[in-house]
Amino acid sequence: MNIQSDAHSDWKKRVVFCFGLPGSGKSTQADFLADRYGFFHFDTGKEIQKIVHDPAHMNDLVIQEHRRVFESGVLNDPAWVRQLIHERVGNLVTEGKSLVFSGSPRTLEEAEDIVPFLAGLFGKENLLPLLIEISEDVAVYRNSHRRICALCRRAVIWSEETEKWIQCPVCGGELVTRDNLDNAETIRNERIPQYLTRTKPVLEFIEKEGLRLIKINGEQLADQVHTDIVEVLGLED
Repeated sequence: MNIQSDAHSDWKKRVVFCFGLPGSGKSTQADFLADRYGFFHFDTGKEIQKIVHDPAHMNDLVIQEHRRVFESGVLNDPAWVRQLIHERVGNLVTEGKSLVFSGSPRTLEEAEDIVPFLAGLFGKENLLPLLIEISEDVAVYRNSHRRICALCRRAVIWSEETEKWIQCPVCGGELVTRDNLDNAETIRNERIPQYLTRTKPVLEFIEKEGLRLIKINGEQLADQVHTDIVEVLGLED
């Protein structure tokens, strides 16, 4: 189903939300839209990381508490995340950017604030939520086999091709394993339950707001998932 609006250029003014279980490929697909179509990939995790690791905030006890929470794998305080998003999005809007979010909003409190906020800036008809669907077993496998670039935070899923990689194919940074987050026990017992209890209600809220949730098969190869997303968003050249 193609949801392209009458003018092809209209997509540049859209906000795309990528939702899904850990390991569904949200960030990968957001990166594709950013690299190939000029969207700004608003990765809330990266924005938080920038703040909590900024040397200027090393002596700020409040920021350092946010850093502790962030690095533990638990979701940060929604009020603080909302403030961060408002400030950053406001700057991007003035630059005329189209946005793609990977995994945000993560909680109902965030959604109740951010969705109307973005609707006021872009128009509700230009808010496009995608649900990249994978099973819990696939989520566990993908996360427990992946590595993250220490510099740009891009994820590399294990395969015969990537098994011996030691550097990020994008920026050359070191590929590392997040033992505290990407182990099977943490994924199964903490990260998936967090998604089901805190993020799944966001999807229900979005549908109640009159936005159509577009479902994508995320268990395909990443390029095929991207092709499906491009088709439903009407981004073909």
